[in-house]
Amino acid sequence: MNDTFPDLSEYIKEGIENKIKELSKQLSGLVKENHLDPMSQVFDGSFEIYAVKIWGKNRKLNARFKLTNLRNLSSAGLAQPHVDVEEMAHQTYSADARTQFQASHLSMDVSCSVEIVSEENPSVEVITGKITIPFLFIDVHFFSTIQRAVFGNTCFLNPIVRMKVNTMDPKIHLDVPDLMKDYADNFAKNILKSFKDDIIHQINDQILKDLGGTMSKKLEGCF
Repeated sequence: MNDTFPDLSEYIKEGIENKIKELSKQLSGLVKENHLDPMSQVFDGSFEIYAVKIWGKNRKLNARFKLTNLRNLSSAGLAQPHVDVEEMAHQTYSADARTQFQASHLSMDVSCSVEIVSEENPSVEVITGKITIPFLFIDVHFFSTIQRAVFGNTCFLNPIVRMKVNTMDPKIHLDVPDLMKDYADNFAKNILKSFKDDIIHQINDQILKDLGGTMSKKLEGCF
């Protein structure tokens, strides 16, 4: 190894660990600055329910729902990171850092408009409620190639950030009109199914867009 350019593996590892820890302390403010607490528009969806017994006949229900005001995302922090750094070639390193975005006690509002399909007596009913998420864990993976300049002390970093929802167990409570009380569980299952199928993409998009960029900038300033 050239003494002029010593192995920087431990130095890079420590720098990335420190920046991730620093970012964890700043996450609450970053979430609020990016207007993610509350996140006003979360998800819109729709579904149909067939053979619902209303007014003595089987009816079809067309439901459209909105999820709004995702609250307490600013409770988030980052878990202790695990960082691996390897020298791939002279003065060129690969860095692999893994941590977890963790938030708790999240909630959001549900509003649902239900059309009762009926030639004799068409009607629209309104359902309201709340979804709570006790814990939300998102795996965060940074992968970077770092190259030290031949002249000077500058290191160049091109971080790639990937995120994936790991754990989410939402609970739902709905206030359903009396004539549809027998189908409350059906409404809850349909809303949660649609929500769980698509909210992962929505949260990922928001996190990647608004926080991933900030994480990358902070890592660029490590060295």
